[in-house]
Amino acid sequence: MKTLDVISTQLNFNNLLNQAGYNLSEIVVKRYSAAPAFNEGHWLFIAEQDNRYIEVVSLLSKASESGEQHVDIFINMFEDPIDDI
Repeated sequence: MKTLDVISTQLNFNNLLNQAGYNLSEIVVKRYSAAPAFNEGHWLFIAEQDNRYIEVVSLLSKASESGEQHVDIFINMFEDPIDDI
């Protein structure tokens, strides 16, 4: 499994997927939702290849009293996942 270097001041999902060995054409799920009571924005991307896939989730926090926000990124990479159907 590849190690990802995600230290950046800019969020670039294309570069992140490329570092993990995926292309934009391999994205099978793209979803955006807004839930103001919890987070201002929630993005989900899933890309698939034979015997492996990657899930990338980002959460944009609600603004603090000073107006600052932050982004939490969660990356799950699976190789040879178990087919439990």
